[in-house]
Amino acid sequence: MDTDQGPSTSKSSFELPWVEKYRPTRVRDIVGNVEAVSRLQIIAEEGNMPNIILAGPPGTGKTTSIQCVARELLGPHYKDAVLELNASDDRGIDVVRTKIKNFAQQRVSLPPGRHKIVVLDEADSMTGGAQQALRRTMEVHSATTRFALACNTSSKIIEPIQSRCAVVRYARLADAEVLARLLHVAAAEGVAHTPDGLEAVVFVADGDMRGALNALQATARGPGLVDQAGVFRVCDQPHPVLVRSMLQHCLAARIDEAYVGMKALCDSGYSAQDIITILFRVVRGYAGINEFLKLEYIKQIGFCHMRIADGVGSRLQLSGLLAELCKLSQKSTGQNGTRKATGPEQEQGGSKLRDQLYFNFIGFPFPLGPVLRRKTIRREVTPGVMWTFEQAQTFAGFRTSTNIRMTVIKLLSGVLWVHAPIAPTAECIRLMRELGFPVGYIVLTTYAYEHKVFVGPFSRKFPRAKVYVPPRTWSFPLNLPLQALGIFPSGILTTDDPGAHGLKGFGLLPADVPWAGEIQQKVLQASLGAAPYVEVSFFHKPTRTLLVTDAVVSIPAQPPAVGHVSEDTVSSSELLFQASSNFYVRTLVGPQRAAEPLPDVPLRPRELTPAAAQLGWRRAVLLVLYFRPGDLRDPRASFGALAERLIVGPVLRVLVFPAISAAARDWVGAMCGEWDFRRVIPAHFDAPVRAGPADLRAAFQFLWDGPEGAVEAVERPALGWAGLLRRLRPGGVNGPAPVEYDARDMQALRSLHAFLVRLRVLRPPDGGLGV
Repeated sequence: MDTDQGPSTSKSSFELPWVEKYRPTRVRDIVGNVEAVSRLQIIAEEGNMPNIILAGPPGTGKTTSIQCVARELLGPHYKDAVLELNASDDRGIDVVRTKIKNFAQQRVSLPPGRHKIVVLDEADSMTGGAQQALRRTMEVHSATTRFALACNTSSKIIEPIQSRCAVVRYARLADAEVLARLLHVAAAEGVAHTPDGLEAVVFVADGDMRGALNALQATARGPGLVDQAGVFRVCDQPHPVLVRSMLQHCLAARIDEAYVGMKALCDSGYSAQDIITILFRVVRGYAGINEFLKLEYIKQIGFCHMRIADGVGSRLQLSGLLAELCKLSQKSTGQNGTRKATGPEQEQGGSKLRDQLYFNFIGFPFPLGPVLRRKTIRREVTPGVMWTFEQAQTFAGFRTSTNIRMTVIKLLSGVLWVHAPIAPTAECIRLMRELGFPVGYIVLTTYAYEHKVFVGPFSRKFPRAKVYVPPRTWSFPLNLPLQALGIFPSGILTTDDPGAHGLKGFGLLPADVPWAGEIQQKVLQASLGAAPYVEVSFFHKPTRTLLVTDAVVSIPAQPPAVGHVSEDTVSSSELLFQASSNFYVRTLVGPQRAAEPLPDVPLRPRELTPAAAQLGWRRAVLLVLYFRPGDLRDPRASFGALAERLIVGPVLRVLVFPAISAAARDWVGAMCGEWDFRRVIPAHFDAPVRAGPADLRAAFQFLWDGPEGAVEAVERPALGWAGLLRRLRPGGVNGPAPVEYDARDMQALRSLHAFLVRLRVLRPPDGGLGV
């Protein structure tokens, strides 16, 4: 976008306001309102300008638009042939009879087909008499002069003037459009800022570009760092976090706590008008409330706003509003705090169950479920930026369940980036839409069918989203193209020359993807023998989060019922079954040993006590990880070696990574050396996991160890300065200890590995690496 001046080199108090400094000079550079701007662009190109009225909220570009049109039409004659007046100051009939009439009568030499232009800003502030006089002037001087009126409300312009003008309507700018402009100005001015700081500016502006630039400049020239606290301090608006806290107390029907929050805002000097305006905006975008209750809240806020605008006692009205909101919350919950069905839900009865229905019955080497019903749990990982969505994943024949996770990130552009989609149930899609942002990108991260099978159906729910996939995806027993699975990619993620793999035109390097400024990627692809292994890892820079799919997991020490993993991902009946002396225990350890009870848990428990839940959870995890663990009767030692740390799943540790150790070392080394992440979000089990490069390297230590544990002469991954500093913490110079897998647990997987190598399905381990 063209600017009037370059970036400033001084923080002088006399510098030009950024609103003027970065005001566009060409129509095509105007931000937002694409349809309105395109109409003006045609006028600027063809030169046939009518009288026009530009109507819309303040700060949306009305005055700038007409100035740009005038510049393109008149060129060097702009100064002599344009009269600009602010009708809120020059609003009387005398102004029309003197300034405007004299300008219209003035002779100016212009190119053929061009007219003088009178720009009246805030024309809806003109008196009725002035508008009647203006109507007459427009008629008399129509051959030489055109009139452009900018106003907030076109209905305040008298009908005779409206009938003589083309009306162009402007809407508030989208958050993404404001944010993009803020990023441009911040970069040009060298403004230090944080992502939440710019989001705060966008929130304060509420679609007003002028307000956004003024807030950015005031914060940059005041506190210096444009962060969330600084923006709200400079702009002097009630902080949305405080209003959100007040709203959460209302949702929990805690009137006393809600009143304390409201009183604190009033005592800070904020008017009732300010508080209720921010409260409405917070409620409108709040994701943790069902739609029916949200509508009732907004209705009560509207009534209260009307009374406050009429001048009724403000604090008393706000107190009454909080009481009404708490009453609504009590009606929608039972005495024990569980939510009752209200409104449409009450009428539909089993709608919640229907929202969780999703039929899926495929899989190799054994089917994965659930077959019919999948509950979706949404969690906010980083407020307003990152969320996880989890569903249950069952293993047919084992009576065990774990979870499968989708991660959603809101990019600075205002669109959602979806990592590893899950089943698009009606409930899942509703929870996605409640976030209030459009889905821009959907990313398939691996070839594994439990992730790939949902990408097509999920993308059909968001047809405008673009789908990106890793290279060399495959399926078994039929290697079907992605299009046969309903997946139509817009690009293929890669880290080397796309042309080398036949991806020319589709392959995207890390710098080429639309999210390159915020999310980095690294692709692992290597041949296992009969087929490749493919997985893409991502690093979200603003939150310093590493996203992986199957490469690593973290097993929570406690079963889900105690608050880990996800609600309803492991049922009580499954835990009770695994805690008993069941078929699997008797088969794997023998009937005689299986008949020996463990402390605090009978052989056939009738109720799920904490000890029984713990035992059932440990056995279920070992079955999922090893298929045939060494001691399923007493899993304490095996489970303890793996729990509460970042590990490579035993299946991948034995069957996959030994065959591709060189490529895996490069992949892990690049992640550890280039990304200073502080947490990891895998697609299964616990998340987010507090872990850094040293923890990831420890999980993959076996890639650098020989069959007897001797370190091979290969280059270790660099950890960067942050990683080196973390290694100086208590725990030794070498950082976290490598994961030690129990040899008895690994025996069945090693036998399977040897069998698959003999069949040439898998390659032998690289460089003598042990399995």
